[in-house]
Amino acid sequence: MRTGTLKWNFILSGIVSMLTFIFSFINNLIVESLIRSLLIFSIFFFVIMVAQFVMRWTLGTVRPPHEESTEIGQHVNFVTPEETSMSPVETGKDQQRRAEGDFAEFSPNNFPRVARNESSTLDPEEIAQALRVFSNE
Repeated sequence: MRTGTLKWNFILSGIVSMLTFIFSFINNLIVESLIRSLLIFSIFFFVIMVAQFVMRWTLGTVRPPHEESTEIGQHVNFVTPEETSMSPVETGKDQQRRAEGDFAEFSPNNFPRVARNESSTLDPEEIAQALRVFSNE
C-alpha cells in the first residue's frame, strides 16, 4: 500500500463522520449520535480501503509496471554555479581580481544626515517636564 492512503482514508472518514454526527444530533441524543458517527467512520474507512485496493489491482494489471533506472541516485553533483565559472587552475590573485570586478559598481548607501537648527537648543527642564507629563498619562 502506498504512503498517504491511510491519511486520506482518515480524513474522508472523519469528514463523513462529523457530518453524520451533526445531522444525527439534530434529532437524537448525543450518545446515539456518537455511536452512529463512529459506526459510519469505521464502515466508510473500510469501504474506501477496499475500493482503493480494487482500483489499484485493476489499474495495475492494465498498466505495465514502472521500470526503475539504475542511474538514478548514483551520482551527486557537488559543483555550485559559482564554481562552474572558475577554472581549476585559477590562483588567488585571479579570484581577487574577478571579485573586485564583480563589485566595481557597488557603492554603500549614503544617507543624508538630519540637520538640527542651532537656534533650537534643548533645555533640560523642558525635557524633564515633557517626561513628567507623558509618564502621568
